[in-house]
Amino acid sequence: MHKQLRDYINLSRKKFVKKTGKEEIHDFTKKAIIALNMWELKPKKAELPICDTDNNIGTAIDAICTNTRKEIVLVEWKCGFDGYFEKGNEYMAAPLGGVLNSPLNQAFCQIIIEAEILRRFYNTDVKCLYVIQINKSGIYPHIVPDNFLALSTIIYDTLIGSFVANKKAHKHWIK
Repeated sequence: MHKQLRDYINLSRKKFVKKTGKEEIHDFTKKAIIALNMWELKPKKAELPICDTDNNIGTAIDAICTNTRKEIVLVEWKCGFDGYFEKGNEYMAAPLGGVLNSPLNQAFCQIIIEAEILRRFYNTDVKCLYVIQINKSGIYPHIVPDNFLALSTIIYDTLIGSFVANKKAHKHWIK
């Protein structure tokens, strides 16, 4: 599904049709395309690689879109998780202590990291962040909540600090 959405967003319609050819378009891909149109999100780029050059950490943004107000919108696609996307069995550590450690909240942290890298290293401020879950029963947009957005700098610094410390502690694993 990610590959098909990448091609749908990054290629012209003609090239997308030619590339997919006889390949069946996944139901989740169809749902995502319909939803983007219904929500009036205009896709601009998919799977865009970005990096934090200070810490040598990179990722790729699932989708960059614009909305009707011409604001940049980041989208993080999550497939499946039927019945447990918002469930967890413990709580996150500080700075999100008291927030349930669920796949949804982990995805919120993931997209906040992407937005922070864009802000810090690409001089691009993004306010619209969506985690979009696609499963057998439908497609569900989740706007990153204000409590996560208010802590985005702290979340980034904490997660990246932990990652870098862990990487240094286990540098013998990295070749």
